[in-house]
Amino acid sequence: VALVGTTYFNFPQGELIVRGKTTVQPVLQPTESVSGVVMTHITGAASPDNAVISGTRQFAGAEGTVRLSGMVDMSAFEGNVGDPISFDCLFYVDLSN
Repeated sequence: VALVGTTYFNFPQGELIVRGKTTVQPVLQPTESVSGVVMTHITGAASPDNAVISGTRQFAGAEGTVRLSGMVDMSAFEGNVGDPISFDCLFYVDLSN
């Protein structure tokens, strides 16, 4: 599955919104999160260009790249709007200012 993911970070210093192209692939072996949730897919994304859509307060005018790595539980997703998808992901955001 290929998709465009938009992530909203709400920090005490302001909001940061980033967007990037993401790949989601089925796991090839049984995979669980640290909390014991069975995960069905692995996901990842990288953005060599500016991925910041918007920022407020401390993040106003920010630019930077993002990287995502994680696990996804799509066991309840049937392809309908509103179907649940659970994420357990790590984000790395490198802001240039």
